[in-house]
This record gives sequence, C-alpha cells and structure tokens, in this order.
Amino acid sequence: TGDIVDSVVIEPVLATPSQTGDVSSDTEPDKYVPVKSVSEPDIGDQYGTIVCERIGLSAPLYFGDNDSVLDMGIGTYPGSWIPGTEGTTLISGHTETYFHVLEHIQAGDIITITTEYGTYEFKVTEYTIIEETEVEACHLDQKNGELVLYTCYPFSRPSGRRDHRFFVYTEKLSGPDIELTDYFMK
Repeated sequence: TGDIVDSVVIEPVLATPSQTGDVSSDTEPDKYVPVKSVSEPDIGDQYGTIVCERIGLSAPLYFGDNDSVLDMGIGTYPGSWIPGTEGTTLISGHTETYFHVLEHIQAGDIITITTEYGTYEFKVTEYTIIEETEVEACHLDQKNGELVLYTCYPFSRPSGRRDHRFFVYTEKLSGPDIELTDYFMK
C-alpha cells in the first residue's frame, strides 16, 4: 500500500473560532487547540496511536506512508492532513501486519486516534473495494475532518500482486480542532 496518489495540491480552508462564532472557553474548553501547541510531524515520526477495540486494532500512527514507515505501524499520507484539521486524514497499513483486522470492520465501529494534542473519535460510515487506480476514493478534496483508512485487497492472498484497495470511510465524532491560519503540511 502507500503512495496511491502521485501528487496532490492541498489548499486549506480552515476555520478558526472567529470564523465559526464566539466560543467561550468556559463552555467548551477542549474544542480548540492552538496551532503552536501542535508539533508538525516529519516523515517517520510517530505522532499518535490508532485503536478500534471491536476488531482488535491497536497500532502506532506515523507520519508518512513509505514501506519503512508501514513496516513500523500505520502511516498517514503526507499529502493529507493530521487529525484536528478540516482536511481528510488518509492513513494506510499493510494487510500482513496491523491492517489485517480491517477485514472485520463494520459500519458503526468507533476508531480512536490519540495524539499529544488531543483524542479523536470517528465512526465508520461505509467501506468499499476499488481498483488501485481510483484515486478519487481517497477523498482528499473533503473539508469535513474525515478519516479514511485503506489497505491492499484481498486480505488473504498468499502471494502475487493485489490490484484492489479496501477503503474505510468515517465521520468525526469528537476531538479538538486545531486553530490554523495559513498552515500548510510539508
């Protein structure tokens, strides 16, 4: 898995509290995280963990999606966003390691990503199997803080090329938004 998208230009359209209305720190203390308190990860940095208890997924979450990163855990495509932004977080993993359990995912399952700047919960809304060349399946143009997971398909194949991908789509349930202004991923 990994580099299924060759190049993507991402232009953030990100809300700040002043754009979304007056937010009182007394009523919603964890709704926003100042960008200065978030360390932007470099390729190969572990910046969190990902868990889906029902299927037994528990793995370190790294930034990057090359083979060396995916050998260590689950990887975030560097052309996508980290959790807490309005952009899509696109993560992948190998079916031979951590993502073999995605075979058992169901709509309604809860996926939790924990970072040093916040904990995020996502609910699985759907999953699909697509040709590996269908790059629009990545949802990189979405602005709703979506988490998308993908891996090679079929899950149980002893050898040979896997030319399909298994995609899992979610909606964000909770977690603080990062206050971003003119912020671009590396």
